[in-house]
Amino acid sequence: MNHKVTRRLCPQCGRVIDGDYEGVLCPNCDDMELYKKVKAFVAANDVTEREVAEYFGITVQKVKDWVSRGYMTYKGRE
Repeated sequence: MNHKVTRRLCPQCGRVIDGDYEGVLCPNCDDMELYKKVKAFVAANDVTEREVAEYFGITVQKVKDWVSRGYMTYKGRE
C-alpha cells in the first residue's frame, strides 16, 4: 500500500498541516481562535469554569490552564 501524505499550509500562520488533520487552520491557530471565543464569552457572562467547558465542549482543565496562565480572568476577579 502506498499512501500519499498530503500536506497543506495553515492560511493563518503558514505552518505545515499534516493531511490527516481535519481543521482548516493548524492545531495552534485552531486553539488560538477557540481561546479568543472563550475569552470574549467569559468577559461577557458571569460563568464558572465548568459552564465555559460545557458550552465550548472543552475540558475544565483547559479553561483552568488559561486562567492560571493569566490569559483571561473572570468578572470581578483581577
